Amino acid sequence: MLRANSSTHAIPFLAAAAVSVCGSSVLWSAPVIVNLGVLPGGNTSSGYGVSGNGSVVTGAASTSEGTRAFRWTAADGMQNLGTLPSGSDSLGADVSFDGTVIAGDSTVGGFAHTFRWTSADGMQDIGNLPGASHIAGRGISADGSTIVGWSTLGGLQHAFRWTTPGGVEDLSAGQTSDHLAYGVSADGAVVSGYTGEPSTRAVRWTSAGGFQNLGTLSGGVSYSWGMSDDGLVVVGAALVSGSDHAIRWTAGTGMVDIGLLSSFSASYAWDCDADGSTIVGQGIYSGQTQAAYWTAETGLVDLNTYLLTLGVDLTGWLLTDASAVSADGTVLVGSGTYLGQTRAWVVAIPEPASLSLVTLAGLGLLQRRRQVAVRPS
Repeated sequence: MLRANSSTHAIPFLAAAAVSVCGSSVLWSAPVIVNLGVLPGGNTSSGYGVSGNGSVVTGAASTSEGTRAFRWTAADGMQNLGTLPSGSDSLGADVSFDGTVIAGDSTVGGFAHTFRWTSADGMQDIGNLPGASHIAGRGISADGSTIVGWSTLGGLQHAFRWTTPGGVEDLSAGQTSDHLAYGVSADGAVVSGYTGEPSTRAVRWTSAGGFQNLGTLSGGVSYSWGMSDDGLVVVGAALVSGSDHAIRWTAGTGMVDIGLLSSFSASYAWDCDADGSTIVGQGIYSGQTQAAYWTAETGLVDLNTYLLTLGVDLTGWLLTDASAVSADGTVLVGSGTYLGQTRAWVVAIPEPASLSLVTLAGLGLLQRRRQVAVRPS
Protein backbone atom coordinates (compact mmCIF):
# COMPACT_ATOMS: atom_id res chain seq x y z
CA MET A 1 0.00 0.00 0.00
CA LEU A 2 1.12 3.52 -0.74
CA ARG A 3 0.82 6.28 1.78
CA ALA A 4 -2.28 8.35 1.19
CA ASN A 5 -3.53 11.68 2.41
CA SER A 6 -5.27 11.54 5.75
CA SER A 7 -9.03 11.84 5.73
CA THR A 8 -11.33 12.56 8.66
CA HIS A 9 -14.69 11.49 7.33
CA ALA A 10 -15.90 9.81 10.51
CA ILE A 11 -19.31 10.59 11.98
CA PRO A 12 -19.04 13.12 14.85
CA PHE A 13 -19.11 11.88 18.43
CA LEU A 14 -22.03 12.37 20.78
CA ALA A 15 -21.43 15.33 23.03
CA ALA A 16 -21.57 13.15 26.13
CA ALA A 17 -18.92 10.81 24.75
CA ALA A 18 -15.83 12.90 25.40
CA VAL A 19 -12.70 10.96 24.42
CA SER A 20 -9.19 11.21 25.83
CA VAL A 21 -6.13 9.01 25.74
CA CYS A 22 -4.68 8.24 29.13
CA GLY A 23 -2.58 5.35 30.44
CA SER A 24 -3.22 2.00 28.82
CA SER A 25 -6.54 2.63 27.08
CA VAL A 26 -8.88 5.15 25.56
CA LEU A 27 -11.19 6.59 28.21
CA TRP A 28 -14.77 7.59 27.44
CA SER A 29 -16.77 9.57 29.95
CA ALA A 30 -19.43 6.84 29.83
CA PRO A 31 -20.03 3.55 28.00
CA VAL A 32 -20.62 4.58 24.40
CA ILE A 33 -20.47 3.29 20.84
CA VAL A 34 -18.76 5.34 18.12
CA ASN A 35 -19.53 5.00 14.42
CA LEU A 36 -16.18 5.18 12.61
CA GLY A 37 -17.83 6.37 9.42
CA VAL A 38 -16.45 5.89 5.89
CA LEU A 39 -13.70 7.16 3.61
CA PRO A 40 -14.49 9.78 0.92
CA GLY A 41 -16.23 8.18 -2.05
CA GLY A 42 -17.15 5.06 -0.07
CA ASN A 43 -20.20 3.79 1.75
CA THR A 44 -19.00 0.85 3.89
CA SER A 45 -16.38 0.16 6.56
CA SER A 46 -15.41 -2.82 8.75
CA GLY A 47 -13.26 -2.87 11.91
CA TYR A 48 -10.76 -5.72 12.31
CA GLY A 49 -8.10 -4.76 14.85
CA VAL A 50 -7.48 -2.50 17.84
CA SER A 51 -4.22 -1.46 19.48
CA GLY A 52 -3.45 -2.90 22.89
CA ASN A 53 -3.89 0.54 24.46
CA GLY A 54 -7.29 0.96 22.76
CA SER A 55 -6.41 4.17 20.93
CA VAL A 56 -6.13 2.98 17.30
CA VAL A 57 -8.46 0.92 15.10
CA THR A 58 -7.66 -0.66 11.76
CA GLY A 59 -9.80 -2.36 9.15
CA ALA A 60 -11.07 -1.83 5.61
CA ALA A 61 -13.36 0.74 4.00
CA SER A 62 -14.72 1.16 0.50
CA THR A 63 -13.72 4.05 -1.78
CA SER A 64 -14.44 4.94 -5.40
CA GLU A 65 -11.10 3.30 -6.28
CA GLY A 66 -11.57 0.06 -4.33
CA THR A 67 -11.26 -1.19 -0.76
CA ARG A 68 -8.63 0.50 1.39
CA ALA A 69 -6.98 -0.27 4.71
CA PHE A 70 -7.58 2.44 7.28
CA ARG A 71 -6.17 3.70 10.58
CA TRP A 72 -8.63 5.44 12.90
CA THR A 73 -8.02 7.54 16.01
CA ALA A 74 -10.38 9.71 18.01
CA ALA A 75 -8.29 12.79 17.18
CA ASP A 76 -7.79 12.26 13.43
CA GLY A 77 -10.70 10.09 12.35
CA MET A 78 -10.30 7.59 9.52
CA GLN A 79 -7.04 7.72 7.53
CA ASN A 80 -6.78 6.01 4.13
CA LEU A 81 -3.56 3.95 4.10
CA GLY A 82 -3.63 3.38 0.34
CA THR A 83 -2.18 0.26 -1.30
CA LEU A 84 1.18 -1.22 -2.22
CA PRO A 85 2.52 0.00 -5.59
CA SER A 86 0.19 -1.17 -8.41
CA GLY A 87 -2.19 -2.52 -5.78
CA SER A 88 -5.95 -2.63 -6.32
CA ASP A 89 -7.23 -3.16 -2.76
CA SER A 90 -6.01 -3.37 0.81
CA LEU A 91 -7.15 -4.16 4.36
CA GLY A 92 -5.71 -3.60 7.81
CA ALA A 93 -5.77 -6.78 9.91
CA ASP A 94 -3.99 -5.99 13.18
CA VAL A 95 -2.13 -3.21 14.96
CA SER A 96 0.71 -2.94 17.49
CA PHE A 97 0.14 -2.10 21.16
CA ASP A 98 0.73 1.63 20.75
CA GLY A 99 -0.97 1.84 17.34
CA THR A 100 2.11 2.94 15.39
CA VAL A 101 2.49 -0.24 13.27
CA ILE A 102 -0.25 -1.93 11.21
CA ALA A 103 -0.16 -5.28 9.41
CA GLY A 104 -2.48 -6.34 6.61
CA ASP A 105 -2.77 -7.23 2.94
CA SER A 106 -2.75 -5.41 -0.37
CA THR A 107 -3.84 -7.10 -3.61
CA VAL A 108 -1.23 -6.73 -6.36
CA GLY A 109 -1.66 -8.46 -9.71
CA GLY A 110 -4.46 -10.60 -8.33
CA PHE A 111 -2.44 -11.90 -5.35
CA ALA A 112 -2.39 -10.78 -1.72
CA HIS A 113 0.86 -9.26 -0.44
CA THR A 114 1.36 -8.72 3.28
CA PHE A 115 2.34 -5.20 4.31
CA ARG A 116 3.74 -3.49 7.39
CA TRP A 117 2.72 0.16 7.75
CA THR A 118 4.24 2.95 9.83
CA SER A 119 3.73 6.69 9.52
CA ALA A 120 7.43 7.15 8.73
CA ASP A 121 7.77 4.51 6.01
CA GLY A 122 4.20 4.07 4.82
CA MET A 123 3.18 0.68 3.49
CA GLN A 124 6.05 -1.77 2.97
CA ASP A 125 5.82 -5.24 1.35
CA ILE A 126 7.34 -7.79 3.76
CA GLY A 127 8.13 -10.26 0.97
CA ASN A 128 7.15 -13.91 0.67
CA LEU A 129 8.44 -17.47 0.83
CA PRO A 130 10.48 -18.47 -2.24
CA GLY A 131 8.12 -19.69 -4.96
CA ALA A 132 4.97 -18.72 -3.08
CA SER A 133 2.15 -16.74 -4.69
CA HIS A 134 -0.25 -15.44 -2.06
CA ILE A 135 0.67 -14.24 1.46
CA ALA A 136 -1.86 -13.07 4.06
CA GLY A 137 -0.76 -11.28 7.24
CA ARG A 138 -3.19 -11.60 10.16
CA GLY A 139 -1.46 -10.95 13.50
CA ILE A 140 1.21 -8.58 14.83
CA SER A 141 3.26 -8.53 18.03
CA ALA A 142 3.01 -5.77 20.62
CA ASP A 143 6.03 -3.86 19.31
CA GLY A 144 5.21 -4.44 15.64
CA SER A 145 8.40 -6.41 14.95
CA THR A 146 6.68 -9.75 14.25
CA ILE A 147 3.85 -10.54 11.80
CA VAL A 148 2.17 -13.92 11.32
CA GLY A 149 -0.18 -15.37 8.73
CA TRP A 150 -0.04 -17.86 5.88
CA SER A 151 1.42 -18.18 2.40
CA THR A 152 0.34 -20.33 -0.56
CA LEU A 153 3.13 -22.59 -1.75
CA GLY A 154 2.92 -25.80 -3.76
CA GLY A 155 -0.84 -26.02 -3.39
CA LEU A 156 -0.71 -25.79 0.42
CA GLN A 157 -1.13 -23.01 2.95
CA HIS A 158 2.09 -22.52 4.92
CA ALA A 159 2.02 -20.73 8.27
CA PHE A 160 4.67 -18.00 8.41
CA ARG A 161 6.29 -15.69 10.94
CA TRP A 162 8.02 -12.54 9.74
CA THR A 163 10.47 -10.66 11.94
CA THR A 164 12.40 -7.46 11.29
CA PRO A 165 15.81 -9.17 11.41
CA GLY A 166 14.88 -12.52 9.86
CA GLY A 167 12.28 -11.88 7.16
CA VAL A 168 9.61 -14.47 6.30
CA GLU A 169 10.06 -17.82 8.09
CA ASP A 170 8.14 -20.94 6.99
CA LEU A 171 6.74 -22.45 10.21
CA SER A 172 5.28 -25.49 8.44
CA ALA A 173 8.17 -26.45 6.15
CA GLY A 174 8.09 -30.17 5.43
CA GLN A 175 4.44 -30.53 6.48
CA THR A 176 1.97 -32.24 4.14
CA SER A 177 -1.20 -30.37 5.13
CA ASP A 178 -2.40 -26.77 5.31
CA HIS A 179 -1.20 -24.68 8.26
CA LEU A 180 -2.63 -21.19 8.86
CA ALA A 181 -1.43 -18.73 11.52
CA TYR A 182 -3.69 -16.02 12.95
CA GLY A 183 -2.67 -14.97 16.45
CA VAL A 184 0.68 -14.10 18.02
CA SER A 185 1.82 -13.43 21.57
CA ALA A 186 2.94 -9.96 22.64
CA ASP A 187 6.62 -10.91 22.32
CA GLY A 188 6.13 -12.66 18.96
CA ALA A 189 7.34 -16.04 20.29
CA VAL A 190 4.04 -17.99 20.29
CA VAL A 191 1.63 -18.40 17.36
CA SER A 192 -1.94 -19.73 17.16
CA GLY A 193 -3.83 -21.08 14.17
CA TYR A 194 -5.00 -24.38 12.73
CA THR A 195 -3.91 -27.24 10.52
CA GLY A 196 -5.76 -29.57 8.15
CA GLU A 197 -4.30 -32.89 9.33
CA PRO A 198 -5.67 -35.42 10.19
CA SER A 199 -8.78 -33.20 10.17
CA THR A 200 -8.87 -29.50 11.00
CA ARG A 201 -7.21 -28.96 14.38
CA ALA A 202 -6.43 -25.89 16.49
CA VAL A 203 -2.67 -25.58 17.00
CA ARG A 204 -0.19 -23.54 19.01
CA TRP A 205 3.39 -23.03 17.77
CA THR A 206 6.63 -22.26 19.61
CA SER A 207 10.17 -22.37 18.28
CA ALA A 208 11.09 -24.97 20.89
CA GLY A 209 8.16 -27.32 20.42
CA GLY A 210 6.86 -26.64 16.92
CA PHE A 211 3.13 -27.17 16.38
CA GLN A 212 1.11 -28.44 19.34
CA ASN A 213 -2.26 -30.03 18.57
CA LEU A 214 -4.77 -28.48 21.00
CA GLY A 215 -7.31 -31.24 20.49
CA THR A 216 -11.03 -31.02 19.80
CA LEU A 217 -14.39 -31.31 21.51
CA SER A 218 -16.82 -34.09 20.57
CA GLY A 219 -17.03 -33.19 16.86
CA GLY A 220 -13.40 -33.89 15.96
CA VAL A 221 -12.76 -30.45 14.38
CA SER A 222 -11.31 -27.27 15.95
CA TYR A 223 -9.85 -23.89 15.02
CA SER A 224 -7.88 -21.23 16.88
CA TRP A 225 -7.55 -17.54 16.08
CA GLY A 226 -6.63 -15.25 18.98
CA MET A 227 -4.37 -15.65 22.00
CA SER A 228 -3.43 -13.88 25.22
CA ASP A 229 -0.34 -11.69 25.46
CA ASP A 230 1.70 -14.46 27.09
CA GLY A 231 0.47 -17.10 24.63
CA LEU A 232 -0.98 -19.28 27.39
CA VAL A 233 -4.66 -18.76 26.47
CA VAL A 234 -5.94 -19.57 22.98
CA VAL A 235 -9.46 -18.89 21.68
CA GLY A 236 -11.33 -20.24 18.67
CA ALA A 237 -14.09 -22.72 17.89
CA ALA A 238 -14.74 -26.47 17.84
CA LEU A 239 -17.41 -28.69 16.38
CA VAL A 240 -20.03 -30.06 18.80
CA SER A 241 -23.06 -32.06 17.59
CA GLY A 242 -22.86 -30.52 14.14
CA SER A 243 -22.44 -26.90 15.32
CA ASP A 244 -19.35 -24.75 15.90
CA HIS A 245 -18.96 -23.66 19.53
CA ALA A 246 -16.63 -20.90 20.77
CA ILE A 247 -13.76 -22.32 22.84
CA ARG A 248 -11.05 -21.23 25.28
CA TRP A 249 -7.91 -23.34 25.73
CA THR A 250 -5.19 -23.39 28.39
CA ALA A 251 -2.66 -26.08 29.19
CA GLY A 252 -4.35 -26.60 32.56
CA THR A 253 -7.96 -26.86 31.41
CA GLY A 254 -7.52 -28.09 27.88
CA MET A 255 -10.19 -27.05 25.39
CA VAL A 256 -13.31 -25.67 27.08
CA ASP A 257 -16.65 -24.99 25.38
CA ILE A 258 -17.60 -21.46 26.44
CA GLY A 259 -21.16 -21.74 25.25
CA LEU A 260 -23.74 -21.43 22.57
CA LEU A 261 -26.72 -19.18 23.20
CA SER A 262 -30.01 -21.03 22.87
CA SER A 263 -30.95 -18.76 19.95
CA PHE A 264 -27.61 -19.28 18.17
CA SER A 265 -26.75 -22.10 15.77
CA ALA A 266 -22.98 -21.44 16.02
CA SER A 267 -20.49 -19.27 17.92
CA TYR A 268 -16.88 -18.20 17.32
CA ALA A 269 -14.19 -16.62 19.52
CA TRP A 270 -11.95 -14.34 17.46
CA ASP A 271 -9.85 -12.49 20.04
CA CYS A 272 -9.17 -12.07 23.76
CA ASP A 273 -7.62 -9.46 26.02
CA ALA A 274 -4.10 -9.58 27.48
CA ASP A 275 -4.82 -12.24 30.12
CA GLY A 276 -7.50 -14.13 28.19
CA SER A 277 -10.30 -13.20 30.60
CA THR A 278 -12.40 -11.26 28.06
CA ILE A 279 -13.29 -12.81 24.70
CA VAL A 280 -15.06 -11.32 21.67
CA GLY A 281 -16.47 -12.99 18.60
CA GLN A 282 -19.63 -13.81 16.75
CA GLY A 283 -22.78 -15.91 16.95
CA ILE A 284 -25.07 -17.07 14.15
CA TYR A 285 -28.83 -17.56 14.28
CA SER A 286 -31.40 -17.90 11.50
CA GLY A 287 -28.67 -17.15 8.95
CA GLN A 288 -27.81 -13.82 10.60
CA THR A 289 -24.75 -12.89 12.64
CA GLN A 290 -24.54 -11.16 16.03
CA ALA A 291 -21.50 -9.86 17.89
CA ALA A 292 -20.70 -12.01 20.95
CA TYR A 293 -18.92 -11.31 24.25
CA TRP A 294 -17.65 -13.57 27.06
CA THR A 295 -16.22 -13.27 30.54
CA ALA A 296 -16.37 -15.79 33.36
CA GLU A 297 -18.95 -13.52 35.05
CA THR A 298 -21.26 -12.97 32.07
CA GLY A 299 -20.80 -16.20 30.18
CA LEU A 300 -21.30 -16.01 26.41
CA VAL A 301 -23.79 -13.25 25.59
CA ASP A 302 -25.11 -11.31 22.62
CA LEU A 303 -23.08 -8.07 22.70
CA ASN A 304 -26.11 -6.06 21.52
CA THR A 305 -28.01 -7.20 24.61
CA TYR A 306 -25.07 -6.75 26.96
CA LEU A 307 -24.38 -3.16 25.92
CA LEU A 308 -28.00 -2.20 26.59
CA THR A 309 -27.53 -3.23 30.24
CA LEU A 310 -24.56 -0.83 30.44
CA GLY A 311 -26.65 2.06 29.15
CA VAL A 312 -25.13 2.20 25.65
CA ASP A 313 -27.50 3.77 23.12
CA LEU A 314 -27.71 1.36 20.18
CA THR A 315 -30.47 3.18 18.32
CA GLY A 316 -30.07 2.32 14.63
CA TRP A 317 -27.37 -0.30 15.28
CA LEU A 318 -27.10 -4.06 14.83
CA LEU A 319 -23.64 -5.26 15.85
CA THR A 320 -22.89 -8.29 13.70
CA ASP A 321 -19.26 -9.04 14.61
CA ALA A 322 -16.85 -8.22 17.45
CA SER A 323 -13.38 -8.69 15.95
CA ALA A 324 -10.91 -7.40 18.53
CA VAL A 325 -10.48 -6.20 22.12
CA SER A 326 -7.88 -4.02 23.84
CA ALA A 327 -5.36 -5.41 26.33
CA ASP A 328 -7.43 -4.39 29.36
CA GLY A 329 -10.71 -5.65 27.90
CA THR A 330 -12.46 -2.28 27.89
CA VAL A 331 -12.32 -1.25 24.21
CA LEU A 332 -14.07 -3.48 21.65
CA VAL A 333 -13.96 -3.16 17.86
CA GLY A 334 -16.03 -4.74 15.11
CA SER A 335 -18.55 -4.34 12.34
CA GLY A 336 -22.30 -3.95 12.10
CA THR A 337 -25.06 -2.10 10.38
CA TYR A 338 -26.09 1.44 11.26
CA LEU A 339 -29.39 2.46 9.69
CA GLY A 340 -28.87 -0.40 7.26
CA GLN A 341 -25.32 0.60 6.19
CA THR A 342 -22.22 -1.50 7.00
CA ARG A 343 -20.05 0.39 9.47
CA ALA A 344 -16.98 -0.17 11.64
CA TRP A 345 -17.55 0.64 15.30
CA VAL A 346 -15.61 1.00 18.55
CA VAL A 347 -17.20 0.78 21.97
CA ALA A 348 -15.82 1.49 25.44
CA ILE A 349 -17.16 -0.42 28.44
CA PRO A 350 -16.26 -0.67 32.14
CA GLU A 351 -13.68 -3.22 33.22
CA PRO A 352 -15.49 -6.52 33.88
CA ALA A 353 -14.52 -6.46 37.57
CA SER A 354 -16.42 -3.17 38.03
CA LEU A 355 -19.77 -4.49 36.80
CA SER A 356 -22.50 -4.55 39.41
CA LEU A 357 -24.77 -7.45 40.30
CA VAL A 358 -27.66 -5.30 39.11
CA THR A 359 -26.08 -5.05 35.65
CA LEU A 360 -25.51 -8.81 35.44
CA ALA A 361 -29.04 -9.52 36.63
CA GLY A 362 -30.41 -7.12 34.02
CA LEU A 363 -28.37 -8.89 31.36
CA GLY A 364 -29.99 -12.21 32.26
CA LEU A 365 -33.48 -10.72 32.07
CA LEU A 366 -32.87 -8.98 28.73
CA GLN A 367 -31.21 -12.08 27.31
CA ARG A 368 -34.16 -14.30 28.25
CA ARG A 369 -36.56 -11.83 26.65
CA ARG A 370 -34.45 -11.59 23.50
CA GLN A 371 -34.09 -15.36 23.14
CA VAL A 372 -37.85 -15.72 23.15
CA ALA A 373 -38.11 -12.99 20.53
CA VAL A 374 -35.55 -14.38 18.09
CA ARG A 375 -35.77 -18.14 18.62
CA PRO A 376 -36.22 -19.77 15.21
CA SER A 377 -39.60 -21.33 14.54
